[in-house]
Amino acid sequence: MTVDEKRQLELKTMYQIIGIYCRDKHHTPKGELCEECQDVWHYAE
Repeated sequence: MTVDEKRQLELKTMYQIIGIYCRDKHHTPKGELCEECQDVWHYAE
């Protein structure tokens, strides 16, 4: 696995973790992020 492939996998995993947190804490629909969680995601990218 190349460095770029590993980074993409880590970003995908992080997005999923943020999504699970957002659905649980902020009650957003699956596949969406609230504004606060979108800010966290953009920072992580």
